Amino acid sequence: MASPAALTLRLDPAISSRLTRLAKSTERTSSSLAAEAIARYLEDNAWQFGEGGRTSEAGKVIHHAEVVKWVKSWGTKPRELKRRRY
Repeated sequence: MASPAALTLRLDPAISSRLTRLAKSTERTSSSLAAEAIARYLEDNAWQFGEGGRTSEAGKVIHHAEVVKWVKSWGTKPRELKRRRY
């Protein structure tokens, strides 16, 4: 396993203070919390970076019209549509 890469960044003092308080209250390091936050951000936004193409290339796509139909069915029990999984 490769060693973790070091990263230096500048934080607004208010953000830095909040991060320090959260680290203390969770008994974790500020570094581990920041690394987790960055990993989550990348995962949540991967589609914007072109990494989501692998899913569509594999044929795992739900078309817009189908999503609209599903959303419109919300709250219309017993006709509410189930979420489709690919």
